[in-house]
This record gives sequence, C-alpha cells and structure tokens, in this order.
Amino acid sequence: MVGIKKLKGGFKLFVTEDEKLIATSNSRNTVYVYDADTKKLVLQTKTVSNVSEKAISSDKKYLAAKNTGGLIALISMETGEELFRNKMEEREGYPMTFTSDNENVLDLDWNGNTMLWDCTDNTCKVLDRQEDPRSLPRVSYMHNDRHSNLIYKFVADEWGYSKGVVMASKADPENINFKIVQKFPDVLPDDIRGGISFCKEHNYYVDRKNKQIIMCDKQFKELKRIAIPEEAYQNDAYYISFLWASPNENYYFILTKKKLDRNNMSKNSPVSYLVKTDTMEIVQKFDYEYISDFTMIHDDTEFIIATWQGSFMGKA
Repeated sequence: MVGIKKLKGGFKLFVTEDEKLIATSNSRNTVYVYDADTKKLVLQTKTVSNVSEKAISSDKKYLAAKNTGGLIALISMETGEELFRNKMEEREGYPMTFTSDNENVLDLDWNGNTMLWDCTDNTCKVLDRQEDPRSLPRVSYMHNDRHSNLIYKFVADEWGYSKGVVMASKADPENINFKIVQKFPDVLPDDIRGGISFCKEHNYYVDRKNKQIIMCDKQFKELKRIAIPEEAYQNDAYYISFLWASPNENYYFILTKKKLDRNNMSKNSPVSYLVKTDTMEIVQKFDYEYISDFTMIHDDTEFIIATWQGSFMGKA
C-alpha cells in the first residue's frame, strides 16, 4: 500500500504514554523499539524466548519483556543489556506497566493475580491473588487502563459464554481493592470473542450476535449502541472477528474473517476496515493476515496494525 511503513516485529504493541516510542517483538526472543516520529529503529535486543508483552518506563531507561511463561526480563534501553529476570508466578499474562516512579512493574497474569515486581531488588509481591484459578467463578480477563488508572477484572460465573461481573481497583500498589462496578446478568463482555477497548473517555466491546458496537463509561455502564457497517460482514459471508477503538475514539478498526466453507477450507480470507466513528464511513480497507493488535497515535492521525509477520504504520 502507498504510504505504509513496515516495521520489524508485531504481535502485541506497546506505545509509551507520550507516544514517542513503539515496541514490537518477533515470535522468538527479539524486541524492537522504534521512534514513533521518524519510524527509525532505536533499539533491537534479544531477551526471553517467546516474548508476549513489552513495556517501557516513562523515563525511557528500562524495557520490560514478558514471555508466554510469565517470565519477565528488565533491559537497559541505553545498552540493550539484560539486567535480570524474574519468574513471577510462572503464568502467562496481560500487558504490564511501570509504576510512576519507574522502580516497579505492575503485572497481571491469566490466573487472575495482580503482582508488583520490584526492579531494584528483583522481588515479586502478589498484591491480589486468585486462590484457585481452576474453580468458579473464574477471572476471564484483566486489564490495566492507563487512561482511568483502573485495573479491571472480568469475572465469569461459568466456562465459555457466561453471565458475570466487572470489578475494578485503583492501580495503586499500596491499595489494591477490587469492587464490583457493573453486573452482566446475561453475557459478560469477552476480550477473546470480539475484543474490549479502553479509550481515553469510554470503553467499548462488541455484540457479535446483533452486529453492534457498545459504548460504555469507565464503569462499563452501557451508553450507546452503534450498528457495524453492513459491508464489514457482506451479507453474513463474513463475521466480526475483532474490533479496536482508537484512543481518541475517532476510528474503529474492524477485523472480519470469512465464514468457513467446508468445501474449501484452505484460506480464512481476513478483511479489515478503518471506520470513522462519527459517520461510520469505511475510509480504508486492508487484507493483512494474522493481525494481532491495533492502535493509533498522534491524535488518531496515524494507525499501527500489528501482525505475526510485522507491523504496518500509515496515515488515517
């Protein structure tokens, strides 16, 4: 595509809060850090195998890289040297973040644990523990939202689609205290099936059955339902695989996949769309395969599409 810049690495994206640096990774053990303005590579470093999440401290001194076993490495941004590692609770997890003093990393894992990694003495402290992750109710998803300074915990009553509750706690390591902010008596929002977006003012999730985007406040109270453009599912030939809302809420990025043809299962035929939120007009269409993440920077004027085969930056 004209005007699209390809970056090394993809998978899960990390963008610093000031939108100056972008971190990507490959499928093995390499993290790439780019200058968001020039698109130039400023750091390439090998670290833990099977990197899944990245985070950069606000002072730009440290890079944290976590793998699919929950192991986290601390790396010097100046030299690329790995300083030390910590196994944490040895469980894959969600995006992590440095605390405001840049001396700790707040980490969340798939077992529902909220943890603090002290980057000065390399110790891990569990701030909130899910006692038995195999029992019900279960923690289906967690997210640390930089915009609201809240940690969200999605708790389902059953396995699979289920009713449940959303809980939240201030992202304060000295006072982690999860409380119910919203009950979902029918179906709990699901990040795996359709995606959940945490934007500056609102949160969003997808109602696949009714082909709608649900806008919520920061307590997940429903405010508005938006119809997904018919072109995105082409008379039900495609289904909505995932949706991301941009940080400033000016665009939706909708990933669709073709429904399986039992007579021809060789290609999933993904198609994705960049949609303006005010008019629901499709402004760009893409055919990238293996899309894994999406965000926008610089007041929603530039997009970043991450895939298993690299990341792509362009103008909205």
